[in-house]
Amino acid sequence: MQNTFTDKNPLNSLMDKVRLKDVMDKSFSSVYDDQDLSIALGKFLNRPISHLLVLDRFEKLSGILTPKYLYKTHSPQKIINDTIEISREVMIDGDTYFNKNSLNSYILRSIMKKDPLTLGPEDSLSAAILSMKRNNLSCIPVVNNDLRVLGIVTNTEIVDFLSCLIK
Repeated sequence: MQNTFTDKNPLNSLMDKVRLKDVMDKSFSSVYDDQDLSIALGKFLNRPISHLLVLDRFEKLSGILTPKYLYKTHSPQKIINDTIEISREVMIDGDTYFNKNSLNSYILRSIMKKDPLTLGPEDSLSAAILSMKRNNLSCIPVVNNDLRVLGIVTNTEIVDFLSCLIK
């Protein structure tokens, strides 16, 4: 099957002109790489997010955490017969729960995706889309030259941008 999107496609030209600084989400969620895993889980449970940017003590990007990494490290327990003793040590996620003490036996820096692919604010949206496709990514942090996070581009920002074009 031949790809119908070529260099002559006007959409390619547009995507090359759009800068990440204009489409990135500047209200990203982050945690520090030396924090307990329960802090990260709390952020996933309290906000509709799919990525946490992990910062080092100098506020520079050191990794990314997704629920997938969290669940691969420590699986939640199923709540059976709606019986669970609620305490400060229990974190509920729908019909499952985590034991906070068990979670906190892990440090974020040991389970996060280290050295994630990044782009700069002046990089194009097409560069982000192609990088995401090539590397099977669902997000790319946007950083400055010092690796300080300026924002994040996810599938959501790309779809939001494209939907504005067809309204």
